[in-house]
Amino acid sequence: MNLDWIKRKVEANGIINFKLIILSSIPGFIGLLIMLPTGIPLIQSDKFTLVSPKAYFFLEMFFVTFIFCLNNYLALKNQNAKLSRFYLNLTILCFILLSLPGYRGWILICCFLIFYATYEKPGRITVTKIFIIASLGALVLGGLAVYRRIVNPDLTLASDALINYEAEHLGEIFAFIHFSLRESITISQTLIENGIPPSYPLFLSDFLTILPNYDMAGGKVIAHLFSEYSGVGLTPGALGALIIEFGYFPAILVVFLSSFTVGFIGRLSKGYNNYSFKLFSLLLLIYYIHYLHRGIPKPAYLFVPLLFMFFFTLNIIRGKK
Repeated sequence: MNLDWIKRKVEANGIINFKLIILSSIPGFIGLLIMLPTGIPLIQSDKFTLVSPKAYFFLEMFFVTFIFCLNNYLALKNQNAKLSRFYLNLTILCFILLSLPGYRGWILICCFLIFYATYEKPGRITVTKIFIIASLGALVLGGLAVYRRIVNPDLTLASDALINYEAEHLGEIFAFIHFSLRESITISQTLIENGIPPSYPLFLSDFLTILPNYDMAGGKVIAHLFSEYSGVGLTPGALGALIIEFGYFPAILVVFLSSFTVGFIGRLSKGYNNYSFKLFSLLLLIYYIHYLHRGIPKPAYLFVPLLFMFFFTLNIIRGKK
C-alpha cells in the first residue's frame, strides 16, 4: 500500500464537499425528530430520562457534521471570507443541535474541538491553555448539574447535596465534578467487593438499545443493582464494568488494546495536514477518556467513527475525479 499516495490525497482534499456534509447530518435530524415530541432536555431537565436512547444515538451522529463544518471553516478562513463565515454559522448550528439533548459531555466535546482547532500549536501547552480548558470544563459540568437541580423538583438541590455529603468547602460547581469522578470508583468497588453480577450483559447493553422495543441501557442496569428505578443511569468505570462481567485479565487486555488503537490513530493524524482528521483523532481520544469513566461502551463509539470514515473516504474519492 502506498502510504505517501494516501497522505497526498488526504491533504489535497482538505475541504469537505457540501453535499456530503448535508448527507452526514441526516442521522442527526432523525434523532431530533425522535426527541422533540418528548421535549428538549437541555431546557426541560425532567425529560432527560424520558427521551428514547435511540434519539440520543442518532443525535450524536451530528458530531461528524460538526467536525466537517469546523474543518471547512478553518480551511477556508484565509481563502474565502464569505464562505468561511457560512461554515462558521453551520458549525454554531451543529453546536446548538448537539446541546439540545442536555448532555454535558457533548457540549464540552464541542468546546474542546473548537478550542483545539482555533488555538492548536503542536508542542506548545501553556498554563493559559490549561486554565481555560479547566475553567470551561468546570463551568459546563458543574454548572449544568446545578441548573438541573434548580429546575427539576425531583432532584436534590445543590445546596442540600453539599450538606448531605459534607462537601460545602468545594462549592456547588466543583462539588458535582467531585461527585461525578467518585461515582465510578465507588460503584465499581461496591460491585466487585460484594460480587454482584449484572442481570443483563453490560458490555453490549447500550448497543442493544438500537433495537426495537429495547431501552435497557447499561447505566440503568447498574442502577437497578442498587435498587434505583427512577430512570437515571449509574457509571461503574471501564475497569469496574469489565472486571464484573469478564474478569481481571480480559479487562486489562481490553483497556490495553483500546489505548493502543487510540494512541496509534492520534500519532497517525499528526503526520497529515488535514483539520478534519486531526479533529477526528481528538474526538476518539475524548471518547476513550469518556469510556474509561463511563464504563459501558456507547454505540456512538463505533458508529460515529464509521460514519466519519465513510464520508471522509467518499470525499477523497470525489476529489480523484
